Amino acid sequence: MKSSRFPRFFRLYPSVTALTATIAAALAAPGCSSPPLRKPASEARVESMAIPRDFGAGLKQFLGYLDSERFTQADCAPFLNAVFDEIRSSKPEHFEREKLVKDAPELVRDLFAVRLKLRKALGRMLAAGPVDESCVTAMRNGMRAARFIDEYLAERINNAPNANSFTGGFPYVQINPEFGSADGAIPIKSGDVLLSRGWAFTSAAIARVGEIDGQFSHLAIAYVDEKTSKTYVVEAHIEVGVAVTTWEKYATDGKMRAVVFRHPDAALAHQAAKIAYDRAMSASATGKNIPYDFGMVLASDDEMFCSEVPYYGYHVASGGRIELPLFQSRMSMKNRQFLDAIGVNVSTTFAPSDMEVDPRFELVGEWRNLGLATNGRMKDATLTKVFEWADERGYLLRNTPFEKLVRAASFRARRWPIFDRLLEKQFPLNMSKETLGVIFSLHSVVDPIVAELEKADKVRFAKTGFGMTFTEAGEFLELLRANDYELYRNHKAWSDMHPVQESHPAQPEPPKPLFHYSFGPDRLND
Repeated sequence: MKSSRFPRFFRLYPSVTALTATIAAALAAPGCSSPPLRKPASEARVESMAIPRDFGAGLKQFLGYLDSERFTQADCAPFLNAVFDEIRSSKPEHFEREKLVKDAPELVRDLFAVRLKLRKALGRMLAAGPVDESCVTAMRNGMRAARFIDEYLAERINNAPNANSFTGGFPYVQINPEFGSADGAIPIKSGDVLLSRGWAFTSAAIARVGEIDGQFSHLAIAYVDEKTSKTYVVEAHIEVGVAVTTWEKYATDGKMRAVVFRHPDAALAHQAAKIAYDRAMSASATGKNIPYDFGMVLASDDEMFCSEVPYYGYHVASGGRIELPLFQSRMSMKNRQFLDAIGVNVSTTFAPSDMEVDPRFELVGEWRNLGLATNGRMKDATLTKVFEWADERGYLLRNTPFEKLVRAASFRARRWPIFDRLLEKQFPLNMSKETLGVIFSLHSVVDPIVAELEKADKVRFAKTGFGMTFTEAGEFLELLRANDYELYRNHKAWSDMHPVQESHPAQPEPPKPLFHYSFGPDRLND
């Protein structure tokens, strides 16, 4: 028997059921949007720990360990990485189907508790001194893993759509016990930092541009007017720059998930919100919002990206004492085509998901639209693979001739007064041709891939009663890419032999590829 200084709270047993395979494969992915855990090269190898067939029992022991003084910075990365290494390598048959179904509500609550306890543990470690980046990375991965499994199980409880953010009770809403009942709505106060993920493919892309994948794409700050008690939200969108919207509009604008963070100093939090609100309203009163900052540069506030809005409020309100975030994300894509096209040239920045590892703010509650969860996983898996192919295979986004025409027309029309109102929400004045081009290309690539993945997911569901896991989706996408590349090679060879449209070509036109003309290797055979 292996020995370890970490608690051995997991054991392996065989079992074969469809749900077992689904949940275990979901557990094998470190998050809804995450690649394999990145273990620092200098980190000593920790012995792997067996995973229990009774997942709930192991989860209880895991929670107890996170909540104890035994969970220290020295053990943080080795322990968490060892746990998730074993989860990722475990066979699907190791989990009890019937017990997972029966215990789903309790498991969902415990997985939310994992995120709360990881944040508390990080705060405890920070109070003792600086925390190593490997520990912070392991906690990010742990939180993503917990949320991924949480949402997957929550769908089994109730997957009806719920478009009104922050409401709906359990399992849509989970509230930190320190802030209210889980059966109610998440309470909102002035200065709350609002983390969210939209349903569109661009949201999945934004959540993935950092070195470590995230599950969120947008950040905003709530402001409660002292006189009217009316709640507003100050936020920056690519389409309109920095703007103030009503709470009612913000809460129903098509989110997939959202989290509320609160600073413990209520007076300071309100001041931060008021500063952001006043700045946005003053600019808008001139007839021109503060432009969106495509470069994601925190050092200048002439333009602002979404995370910069709460950053600015808390920075000014605190006199520079509170700088968000505590840990910034690295922008380290090997293939920088996407980052360069949208204008990101910083090496680190404030990605929305960075709020998850900032324990200076308390996690009040989380909400998710479980009716969008499956589609979100499809987009997540697709964008993960798209960026992986760009990095590892040198794939490049290209505008087709038609897309080039649309891009040019849209770019020019955006500056015609007659089209200003029509196009303002899609193509802002400071959006470059390159940015328009990469958005068009990414859209033409992602949409058909997601459509194919959804077809495969429906087949999986029809056979087993459960949709594809993240791992299964990735495997399907790899096969799809390989097959589509062969279609591309064949069609390209045919096109090169028939450069001019012929009424009776010597050979019939072969099937066209799904996406390789818009996204593929720089040269054939790469």
